[in-house]
Amino acid sequence: MSRIFRARLGRYGLLAFAVLVFTGCLLFSVHRVKQQHEVDLREVDASLWLASRAEYELQRLLSTLDRYALGRADVAHEDLLTQFEIFWSRLPLLIQGVDSASIQSVEDATVSQMIAALKRLEPAVTTLRPGDRTAYLRIADTLQSFDAPLRRLSRGVKATVGLNSVAQHARRRGL
Repeated sequence: MSRIFRARLGRYGLLAFAVLVFTGCLLFSVHRVKQQHEVDLREVDASLWLASRAEYELQRLLSTLDRYALGRADVAHEDLLTQFEIFWSRLPLLIQGVDSASIQSVEDATVSQMIAALKRLEPAVTTLRPGDRTAYLRIADTLQSFDAPLRRLSRGVKATVGLNSVAQHARRRGL
């Protein structure tokens, strides 16, 4: 009887040890996946934030420009200039720095062209007065031409480093 009891105790002890090792490995794997996911989110977050923020600031600038050109009292010339500077300040972030590495792999010199166009456009924005339809149309057309490239850039960044991108799937397979 004691031999059977020892054999059962040995089997149960071995089974308990195997379950304990399995649980430990499972917890370690879950921890690694969570860490990798957090790293991926940080990378995705910075790149997508930069691209979508530039797109958002363009829309704010266009809205401010429209309201100013219509002579709305709630928008002063300083508001337009401030919004112009904010948008302009977002563009270099897309092509310079560590956070823009994934954007640079998608970007095809359109951001540099936009910056150059903004330099040429600055005097017209500075001298724009409410009711000056010719200057307004020139500025609005130039700024409106930035919309599609910025949208493509955002989609490209999402496809390149987003949570459903090919690179992301490859990283998951590497775990």
